[in-house]
Amino acid sequence: GDYQRAETLHRRALDLRRGLHGDRHDSVASSTNNLGLALEQQGRYDEAETIVEEGLDLVRAEPAAHELAIAHLNFNLGHVHLARNN
Repeated sequence: GDYQRAETLHRRALDLRRGLHGDRHDSVASSTNNLGLALEQQGRYDEAETIVEEGLDLVRAEPAAHELAIAHLNFNLGHVHLARNN
C-alpha cells in the first residue's frame, strides 16, 4: 500500500477531528490509532509508538467513556512493539 499517502491523509483527518471535537473524543483517538498504523507500516516505530500513546493519553482521562478506543489503541501499541522487535 501507499503508506506515505495514508500518513498524509490520516494527519489531515486528525487535524480536522481535533478542530471539530477537541482532543478528548473517540474520533480523535481513532485518528491517532490510524496514523500510528500508517507510521508502523513504514517502519517508523518510534513515531508510531508516540502517536498511539498520545491517543491513549487523550482517552484515559475518562476510561468508561472510551473503553473501545482504549482497547484498540492498546492492541495497536502492542503491535508496534512486536513489529519493532522483528
